[in-house]
Amino acid sequence: MLVASMRVMAVLLSSGLANLSDRARGGQHSGWGAAHVDSAVVALKPDVVFIEFAINDAVTRFDLSLDTIRRNLDTILDRITTALPACEIILQVMNPAFG
Repeated sequence: MLVASMRVMAVLLSSGLANLSDRARGGQHSGWGAAHVDSAVVALKPDVVFIEFAINDAVTRFDLSLDTIRRNLDTILDRITTALPACEIILQVMNPAFG
């Protein structure tokens, strides 16, 4: 399924029917996302947004509580849905980090 999805995306991108914009900042947690969602995401007026901060939010040096992470994600989701109600949001989550 993933390979088929990647092929579809490749066709869409190469045909000009879709644009891809990576607005991520390596090594950042959801607090960075909440602070920059308006300029990094909303300003682009996307149709679809993929959000994934799970692994960086689990980094112990950031010392983020679950409440803080939830507030950050709620802020990101609220700002996108308020400004772009038709935007599809795909929240990528993962299993707890081990190791």
